[in-house]
Amino acid sequence: MIPEVPSYRDFDHVIEMAIAVPILRDLRTSFHHKTAVKGVVREFLERKTFNLPMGLPLYFDRIPEGPHARIALGNLARAEVIAAVKKALLPCLQEAITAERRATEAQLSERKTDEIAGYQALKKHVVDAPKKSCFDRAAVENDDEEAVARLLDEAKDVTGWVYNHRSGVGYCIEYDWQGLLSHYYPDFIARARIGEVFHNFIIEVKGRFDDRDKEKARRGQRYCELLTEFDKEPWHYLMLLENEPAGRKDITWWGQQSRREIADLMRHLESLPLLPDMEPLLGRGAKLEVVDSVPAADQFRTAAPVHDLAAAAGGFGESQAPEVTGWAKIHHSQHALDKRTFVAKVVGHSMETAIPDGSWALFRLFPEGMAPAPAALDGRRVVVQLRNDTDPETGGSYTLKRWRVAKIGRDGGAAEIELRPDNPMFKPLHMRQEDGLIRVIAEFLEVL
Repeated sequence: MIPEVPSYRDFDHVIEMAIAVPILRDLRTSFHHKTAVKGVVREFLERKTFNLPMGLPLYFDRIPEGPHARIALGNLARAEVIAAVKKALLPCLQEAITAERRATEAQLSERKTDEIAGYQALKKHVVDAPKKSCFDRAAVENDDEEAVARLLDEAKDVTGWVYNHRSGVGYCIEYDWQGLLSHYYPDFIARARIGEVFHNFIIEVKGRFDDRDKEKARRGQRYCELLTEFDKEPWHYLMLLENEPAGRKDITWWGQQSRREIADLMRHLESLPLLPDMEPLLGRGAKLEVVDSVPAADQFRTAAPVHDLAAAAGGFGESQAPEVTGWAKIHHSQHALDKRTFVAKVVGHSMETAIPDGSWALFRLFPEGMAPAPAALDGRRVVVQLRNDTDPETGGSYTLKRWRVAKIGRDGGAAEIELRPDNPMFKPLHMRQEDGLIRVIAEFLEVL
């Protein structure tokens, strides 16, 4: 039904529901892009759909002022117009959304906790006089959150933490839920010094979970990965689940440790899924299916390219990439696929038991010159190209190891790096700035 006197909102609604949303569904991508896609559709329609003389641009915010608004709105909603717009825009939008090239910089804002004013909260579960929080007390929602607040305050390596009260702190992460842009407020933000580097943590506490919690967890994990890429310090997303029927008692485990540090908690959670019914990282019985090719519509959505890890380490560059030897069909993954993700078989025992020899693993490429700051990689498992050295285990010029900053220089950068194996039977590789370039190729994401 076309309204008698259409408004700008009517045109905006048609553009959104008849064109932009179906395009996003066809692309099988997040609705985070909805506003941007609507803008592209609107500009395309303004420039291409209407054949107007030069110098007479048409803008949708001006149409309702004219006498032919109803005709214009009716034409805009015609099936053949919608089909033509989708056909014209789908390829370029797909390329833009899944582009391999990442942004070279991001707009980051910083807010210090001691600048946050006090706020009122219901006294449900109160932590009085915390030593490492900027507030005199914290009022949390339940017993599990209170336990985590006390553990953070006692952890030796934690330097500060804040309970993320919606009204008081209000730190939120945008995510898509059922086609709408929603806001996720994680429970805690914490900061710790692990070795030579300060690490940042976004922490969620759950006793039970549903599909919406899964989506928030995936978004929180990816959000921390993006922060790590653009910040000078590493960020981590920790999902603490206290649910005995599901086989997870993360808070209890941490409280039982004699040496209470958030670094130990982080390592404990590394080999666990974000939530129990997400596929576990280890012990999967199903064999990874690798095929010669997949339809273009499945590439980087349900399938990732397979590379030889040695070739990947030596072949990725600004203008070249190693040969794709196949496509791995990925039915369960904790990480969203994009054009920087690839699959490779791990060779060697140095990262066992978490990454077994011969296992297939998912990686995310760092294009040349686009790797995070050295300090931001601290603790991450990465594929590194050794320009002036070789891996003592494989004899190759690449290695998969845990990146550790051993010494911070006067400029605040990493003066010395250790490439540490997780297997204690192997020795770490020590690198200094003067030893030559160390190129970080990719980050390990998970065992498939």
